[in-house]
Amino acid sequence: MATKKNILTVSAVIAAMVFGNLCQKAYGVEEPNAPAEKQKKVEKRHRSEHRTGRSDRAGQRMAELSERLNLTDEQKDAIRPVIEKEIKDIQALRADSALSKEEKIEKMKAVRQATQEEIKNVLTPEQQGKLTEAKAEMKEEAKENIGQIVQLRMAAMSERLELTDEQKQKIQPILENEMKEMSAARDDGTLSREQKQEKMKTIRQTAREEINKVLTPEQKAKLEERKSPGQPRRARRRIADGNDKN
Repeated sequence: MATKKNILTVSAVIAAMVFGNLCQKAYGVEEPNAPAEKQKKVEKRHRSEHRTGRSDRAGQRMAELSERLNLTDEQKDAIRPVIEKEIKDIQALRADSALSKEEKIEKMKAVRQATQEEIKNVLTPEQQGKLTEAKAEMKEEAKENIGQIVQLRMAAMSERLELTDEQKQKIQPILENEMKEMSAARDDGTLSREQKQEKMKTIRQTAREEINKVLTPEQKAKLEERKSPGQPRRARRRIADGNDKN
């Protein structure tokens, strides 16, 4: 019981740290000691961006770049419009029904490449080197995060279902593949929000079916018993109505 509480505590801490970090990066871009006139301009610009739905993404990316590269105010003013234009162009391509998925991917790749080149032109050679290092670090961090989440899920599932070593060896790669596919789906700029949700739902369902093949009937029953009480009301209603398929 203590182990289960520890697992849940660790999960909550990780989630809180990630959420807090994102919030800080997304909104901590103003300078508290800036002149009143400049501060008013910043606030006006952010209100306008919020209405367009691009404030969070542009603000977060600017905060990350500024923190990693120690950007000057002049660099920030030059880079922010470039990032906003990229977001706007990507949104337009995603909504263009005349393009095939392959065409969208190619055009989005070109947009991102152009953005990188424009940003690079604003940076000093030292900042360019730091940016290259940061990209490599982010890839490694993403891999580590996936590994940590998989380990937490494996530990919780193993304790709840009393998995054998053989079952653990079969289930872990299923969870790892699920995480990788979910990450790829979230990053797929050619998909709308609804399409991403549908694709991720399919990924989860496929992983669940593969895991069920490894479990005994008793373990499957335990899994359903454990999941049902903690599910949202709509999910529990679907199960009660017999509409939730294993």
